[in-house]
Amino acid sequence: MRIPKGHNILIIDPSEVILNGLSTLMHQLVVGEPRLSTSWDEALKIKNLADIRLGIIGSGLIHEWVFRKSSILKAFENARWAAFIYAPCYYEQDPHLDGVLKINDSSDTIRSGLKSLLSIDKPEEPQQPLSEREIEVLQLLVQGKSQKEIAHQLNLSIHTVNSHRKNISEKTGIKSIAGLTLFALSQKYILP
Repeated sequence: MRIPKGHNILIIDPSEVILNGLSTLMHQLVVGEPRLSTSWDEALKIKNLADIRLGIIGSGLIHEWVFRKSSILKAFENARWAAFIYAPCYYEQDPHLDGVLKINDSSDTIRSGLKSLLSIDKPEEPQQPLSEREIEVLQLLVQGKSQKEIAHQLNLSIHTVNSHRKNISEKTGIKSIAGLTLFALSQKYILP
């Protein structure tokens, strides 16, 4: 996985607390500091916009994303985009977003999601394909179902669901729900 340098990453939100928090997490993953912006107008003034490889939009500015999306996507032509949301909103379903991170996710979950987003290369295909049952379990996991709920819905034992979850992680190399969600989206096991 190739990870871009910090200056190839843009974090945009009007809140300095959000900017600094995400910047700290990002700094643990990449070399250098990401670019921070408190407005879209400020972000669009960055030199060499095409160098930005990842943009993270905070909830404070995502509403403008909807209205300015076409010009933003054109200006930042090489960037992948993710939302960092403070509360559930319909933006989570935006097909132009490559990921969604949530403020109430653990630091490890956010770091895992950021690592997935920072991969410039396409996600690697799993070494072994997932079975139909593993795909069903994966789909329910990323919907937020508990292992007990999955067992009940698929008429399986919890032990079997745990085995499927372990096999999914081994085959994909992904352990976090955020990472599995991105994987499921990339493999079209779920729709955005």
